[in-house]
Amino acid sequence: MNRLRNIILGLILVTPAVIFSVLAQKPEVNYDESKVPPYTLPDPLAMENGQSVTDAAMWRTERRPAILKMFEDQMCGRSPGRPQAMQSEVAPADQQALQGKAVRREVSVFFAGRREGPGMTILIYTPKGAAGPVYRLMGTDGLPSDGMPAVDHPVAGTIGYHIRSGEHDVTAFDWEQYLNFADRHLRPR
Repeated sequence: MNRLRNIILGLILVTPAVIFSVLAQKPEVNYDESKVPPYTLPDPLAMENGQSVTDAAMWRTERRPAILKMFEDQMCGRSPGRPQAMQSEVAPADQQALQGKAVRREVSVFFAGRREGPGMTILIYTPKGAAGPVYRLMGTDGLPSDGMPAVDHPVAGTIGYHIRSGEHDVTAFDWEQYLNFADRHLRPR
């Protein structure tokens, strides 16, 4: 009986110390690329057993599913799939968005199949008169501007958009805009 009492007393005294110790440890986040230790990424064309991927069929049936499974298990998790009752509603398109240069479509998604339940709104902007597939700017609130943004003056809300002068390339200006957007939306609060 004394042994059981000592075990219970020990647990009562040690458990809070362990819990507070764990809670006091905050994971350190690294935003400095120079602090990342050296690493080697695995060869995407080598199976886990070292065998090389020799053709497209082997890639499609073996290696690609293995890589996706690794991402699912170790990084991103698995999507729970589409809710059975989910419904969507498309509002009439605005043909004059961004001073007539784009078409704005709004899609409301109702996860539980009813308006008062959980849901989201997706805004889709496509260039007016686009001849083929185009990039879409998606966001929950759209662009915080009714007009076409001025050159070299980015606009950003829950989505970001900018037109910059110069040739079509990724420049330091583009990265600065991306990092500013990421700071506003991706850093923990």
